[in-house]
Amino acid sequence: MDQEVRARFREQLTNMKAERTERLKSVRTVLASERSDGSLGGIDPGSGDHNGSHQQLTLAVAGDRAGHLSDELKSINQALRGIENGTYGVCQECEGEISEARLNALPFAVRCTPCQERIERQTE
Repeated sequence: MDQEVRARFREQLTNMKAERTERLKSVRTVLASERSDGSLGGIDPGSGDHNGSHQQLTLAVAGDRAGHLSDELKSINQALRGIENGTYGVCQECEGEISEARLNALPFAVRCTPCQERIERQTE
């Protein structure tokens, strides 16, 4: 992978990292607000806007979203480290090259398409 392509992916990953970080902060703010005052993003649960089960579901979804965003941030950071140390775009399974098309679709991919498909078939 040439320097220009690596620079493009570095910029894309850096932008993704900033966007995911902001979204994670927002989700954590909602969760912290619920823990501290029993409200959900400024909505009084007793106001009739939300019932208890809806609020619990919303909190569960927010918690799942926070976990997903954290995982994505870890993957993005790993990809950025790979760009710096020269391992970006190398499949962790077969050590072959991950296609640029795959990296365009998922810039923090760690496996080439054939290896990823093989792993997904094994886990079905």
